[in-house]
Amino acid sequence: MVGGGAGGLVAGDAAAMARGSGCMGGETGAATGRLPGRAVRRRFLEVLGMTANVTRAAREAGMGTRCLYRLRMRDEAFRTAWDAALDEGCRQVEAMLLAAALGEPLAEGVDRKLVLEMLARREARGKAAPAGIRGRQVAIETVERSLLRKLDALDRRRRGKGA
Repeated sequence: MVGGGAGGLVAGDAAAMARGSGCMGGETGAATGRLPGRAVRRRFLEVLGMTANVTRAAREAGMGTRCLYRLRMRDEAFRTAWDAALDEGCRQVEAMLLAAALGEPLAEGVDRKLVLEMLARREARGKAAPAGIRGRQVAIETVERSLLRKLDALDRRRRGKGA
């Protein structure tokens, strides 16, 4: 299900945070300082790709969200996989909403208004843009040169029509 945002704590997170590790070990949930293994990461990404729900994916993978966010900050490959899974999860959620709009019932416990708000926030942050476009940085000088070329072209056109 969608909801339960990334900011909330899941069972076990509070104890791990109190110890300072923020990580939950493997599938058992025992507190350790270890980072999650491949199977745990794979399960997290799988559930995230189905639900677009970080908290639920972390819980189903047996990890605390804090540990996973730390790993996301440190590991570029994991961050890339997380973004791709989240994009897929959002597509799944959008497909679910489309099916509901066409008459299929929503899954039990899904709050349509909350889902729509989540998708709107994501789109407003630019996360709905294709991966190749999202996050592209262009130097201001490049933008200024492009604008000046376009303005010059407009001036030439205007002069050509007025003469």
